[in-house]
Amino acid sequence: MLFNMPVVEARPPEPDAFETVPREDWELVVVPKEDSFGDPFPVIRENKHEFAPGEHYMPPGYAISVRERIERHNKAQVRRLQPRKDAEAERIAAGGNPGIVPDPAVR
Repeated sequence: MLFNMPVVEARPPEPDAFETVPREDWELVVVPKEDSFGDPFPVIRENKHEFAPGEHYMPPGYAISVRERIERHNKAQVRRLQPRKDAEAERIAAGGNPGIVPDPAVR
C-alpha cells in the first residue's frame, strides 16, 4: 500500500422510500402543466427522482416535499406580480402617520 491507510469497505446504499414503503400507502400528487403565467411548470427533482408535469403516485414523504415545492413555486409567481415597494408603508415609516407626508425642509 502506498499510504498506510486502513481499507474501508463501501456500505451498500440505503434503500429508497420508493423501495420500502408499501404501494398501498402511496399518495397521488398532480404537478401542474403550466404556472400562473402560462409557462411550462418546471420539473421537480427530489434526490434521484424527477417529477414532470402530470400525475404521480409516490410515498408520503416525497408527496409532502413535492407539494411544498409546488406551493413555493406558486408563491414565487405571485411575488412577481406584486410591486417591489409599498408606497403607503414607506410613507408611514417616514412620517409615523399615514395621512401626513413629512416635509423634508423641516428637520
